[in-house]
Formats: sequence, C-alpha cells, structure tokens
Amino acid sequence: MDTDTINKLAGLVYLSLAEGEACSLAADLTLMEKQAGILSVVDTEQAEPLFHFSEGFLREDVLGPTLPPEALSILSGYNAESGYFSVPPIF
Repeated sequence: MDTDTINKLAGLVYLSLAEGEACSLAADLTLMEKQAGILSVVDTEQAEPLFHFSEGFLREDVLGPTLPPEALSILSGYNAESGYFSVPPIF
C-alpha cells in the first residue's frame, strides 16, 4: 500500500496525517496485507466458526449497587426529574 492510498483513506475519514505517519501506516498496512494473504492459504474446511472471538471468556452480568440520583446531580447538566443529561446542541 502506498502513501497516496493512505492519504486518500485518511481524507475519507477526516484524519490529517504527517508525511512520516503516512509512510509508517503504509508499511504497517502492507505487512498486515501480506499476513492476511498467508492466512488465505490455510485450509479451514473442517474448522467450526466461532460465535464470538472470546467465547467462553465472558463473565455473567451481575446487577450491582448504583449511585442514588442525588449523587448524580453533581455532574454538570444532569436533570434529576428526567434522569437525563442536558447538553448544548452542536449544530
């Protein structure tokens, strides 16, 4: 992958990169592309797909104590009546 492609992609996602960053990213992405190519030759016909990459490593969700509404009122913009935060519009 070349720096022109990196700069084009960066522009599409509104990132500004220094020339050195574009060169570094180009080298990193080229390496990743080669590694993905190596994996494409692996026979996965007999492999079972995973539901989730960390299957079996997740903990159960447990309801714990929460802060009372009075404690949340110290945060800027919190409205205790509605239970929501008010923020200024950005547009």
